[in-house]
Amino acid sequence: MPADGMGIWCVENHGSGTAWGAPARFNGIGVVVDTYVNDGSDTSAQTARLFILVSSPAQGEEVDVNADGSNLKVLPECQMKANRIVTQYSADNPLPSLKILIRYARETLQIFYSLPNEGSDHWTYCTNASNLYLPTGYHVGISAATGELMSGHDVLFFKLFEIDTRRPLSDLPVTEVQFHGGYLPSRNIKPSSFLGDVWT
Repeated sequence: MPADGMGIWCVENHGSGTAWGAPARFNGIGVVVDTYVNDGSDTSAQTARLFILVSSPAQGEEVDVNADGSNLKVLPECQMKANRIVTQYSADNPLPSLKILIRYARETLQIFYSLPNEGSDHWTYCTNASNLYLPTGYHVGISAATGELMSGHDVLFFKLFEIDTRRPLSDLPVTEVQFHGGYLPSRNIKPSSFLGDVWT
């Protein structure tokens, strides 16, 4: 069984920490693939979940990793069967490749994913965070973490593109993260530790 997962981040300050390998206190957004549910329930029902975290200076709190980030998690999350994205590697059983598409345009962050064996052009909508205002000049990075249980995460490629949204000249850029959306209700959970990160 794999644990704990990985995150893709767009944050003001980068570094290592306890939030899927990144700092637990951050200003910005995280898109997390969480491969272990920390609620202490039956582990045979484990699923991989994909979700958005948003943290702003107005909140001033750390993400609660022991509660699977529920204090900063944007509704809804999407679930995938863990065995669809995590398998034992062998010559006859190559590693699956989960693809994640993150799009931010017109104050809306959208997440899509493509599971192995569904075809490279089959994208499934996961979730979004609307009314989200991000400043420029933030760091983009990838991190991964493990706890008592271990898993490996290989980033095969990471591509960034600028989207021309033709913003009105009257729109002024924001100087800090602002989010006017909903968060997931919190739950109780068990601890995790960190493994590593990569930043640009």
